Amino acid sequence: MDDTTRSLLINKCNLFTDTVRKHWQNKFKVSGQESADLWLDTFSKQYDIGKTGLYIDASDEDIFNYSKLKTEKIFELIKIIEKRGNKHNSLKGTIYNLHSIIVNLGLTFPLNERYWYDNINEKKVRSTISQITDPMWFARQLRTIAIRQLDQMQRELFLVHRDKSKYISNISFNKYLSRKEKNRNLLEKTFAQNDLGDIYSLAELSDKNVSNPTLRRHELMTRMDGFEKWADENEFNWQPVFYTITAPSKYHPTSQSKGHISPNQKYNGTTPKQAQHYLNTLWQRIRAELNRQGIKIFGFRVAEPHHDGTPHWHLLLFTLEHQETELTEIIRNYAFAEDGDEKGANKHRFEAVRIDKEKGRATGYIAKYVSKNIDGYKVDIDDETKTSSAISALRAVAWAGVWGIRPVSYTHLRAHETGRNL
Repeated sequence: MDDTTRSLLINKCNLFTDTVRKHWQNKFKVSGQESADLWLDTFSKQYDIGKTGLYIDASDEDIFNYSKLKTEKIFELIKIIEKRGNKHNSLKGTIYNLHSIIVNLGLTFPLNERYWYDNINEKKVRSTISQITDPMWFARQLRTIAIRQLDQMQRELFLVHRDKSKYISNISFNKYLSRKEKNRNLLEKTFAQNDLGDIYSLAELSDKNVSNPTLRRHELMTRMDGFEKWADENEFNWQPVFYTITAPSKYHPTSQSKGHISPNQKYNGTTPKQAQHYLNTLWQRIRAELNRQGIKIFGFRVAEPHHDGTPHWHLLLFTLEHQETELTEIIRNYAFAEDGDEKGANKHRFEAVRIDKEKGRATGYIAKYVSKNIDGYKVDIDDETKTSSAISALRAVAWAGVWGIRPVSYTHLRAHETGRNL
């Protein structure tokens, strides 16, 4: 790579040019020019939104204008295909061509192959065609790609951690807040009328459902309380256990020793979304093994970020008392299945805490983690970031929103319904 090309790639990363240059220089000193140039070439490609010709710092207006022009061209293509064949062939030709267009742009096609590749599911295919020809939908996909790549690039540049930007980069956080503010303004200017003639803004209606953080927390606490009451009143002896599962070191961009945070040399470039996929897959394997062994569980799972944006899980699970030991052993074995012998795994990878019902309620044990990831209610200082819980909760919510990670979920539908009823 010559000096001109190198300079162009560095300056292309307009939002953090100086940091990219310093990062290249450090790579050069440690690994030599070839390795540093290879890193720069790979890293700078993340500044592109697929193959659209747009960069991740493109304005909402630029993204929408591109989406509008692109969807208009796609719509014209669909009309040409429809004129050439019968209904079935034109539908199949349309979806095949749309798949090619989307993939060639470097984007993810929104419909699974099983619905269109061999046998056409007409309803789902037509719904997908409507999506792809909608400029608003197209623009949302591009914005999502842009903000995720923006955040990931800053994670790789060691800009997201406790001493810099907690959970999520400051640029991504500000973009998220700006988008939320625009959406709120739109809701305040849009009104709906009910059958009685009452008129409300959509913002007022939004504040009356679980979009409101306070109401969402109340809803979750009610469900958790329902889980625990059902367990206490049930004829069987249910034992609550609190588990924490963390991804292996290679999923984390930072490492910590004696309070000092530094770049993790094992880091493999995994995004928070990919780390969450690892944990989801791990949990699916655990659930399959529990089913094979006939172990009964129900409870809650909270996914929250480490200070560097890598997710980890807290699980409050109720199990039959005589199955508790086997449950813990199964979860432990799967948690250590990948890189389980690496340094620090015994300390950080897995933790199990048996909850003594005589000393306190299980709901109270997980309530802190739910609150931390919604509005910070009654949590003074966030232990992970050492900052005010109100501020850290805003960043945690933004992190979940940007990366499409669901903070709280449940297992065992019957207990879930019981919680609702209670």
